[in-house]
Amino acid sequence: MSYQRIYKIWKTDISEKQCDEKLTNVDRIIDVIESKQIDHFNEDTMITNINITSDDLRNTNKALQQQLSDTTNSYGAVDCHHRKLKTLQRELSDTQEQLNDVKHTRDEMQIELSDVRGQLNEAQHDNRLLANHAAMAADINNSSERLHDIKSSKQGHHVEEQQQKRKLLMIHGRNMHLPPIIETESIIAPRKVAPDNDLNEQF
Repeated sequence: MSYQRIYKIWKTDISEKQCDEKLTNVDRIIDVIESKQIDHFNEDTMITNINITSDDLRNTNKALQQQLSDTTNSYGAVDCHHRKLKTLQRELSDTQEQLNDVKHTRDEMQIELSDVRGQLNEAQHDNRLLANHAAMAADINNSSERLHDIKSSKQGHHVEEQQQKRKLLMIHGRNMHLPPIIETESIIAPRKVAPDNDLNEQF
């Protein structure tokens, strides 16, 4: 009920002064009541709003803490991956240096291998020459031995022929003026042996 309506009701029964005093009191009472209602309403609303705000703030705080934790974990993971990446980069650099060293060593070994192959080819060529010379020397030696055998055989046949002739002369009694038979090769004049070059030409 507003004070204007109360003022109309009371004005019919009481004097104006009393009405003004009553109205003043009523206004005060209404003000007090309204202020209490407003305060009460505002207090409940504020408490409700504060509770809601507090819940929101707590939820927001939890969400922010979770985000902070996730961000920290993500940063830690990223930092860990970054350290691993640096380690892998160092290992890759070391491996590349080792690979370069291996390539350099391989090039040097290929050069050495080429030199060794050249020396081996020269040695094989020398071995072939030595084998040819040895074969030629063996042929010359065999030829000399065969020539010596032929000469010895001829000398033996000559001595045997002389002995047969002497025996025949002795049988026929015409050996009085002949010198005694000396069975030695010194009575046969040695034949001149051809040099090795002549032997090569003959054989």
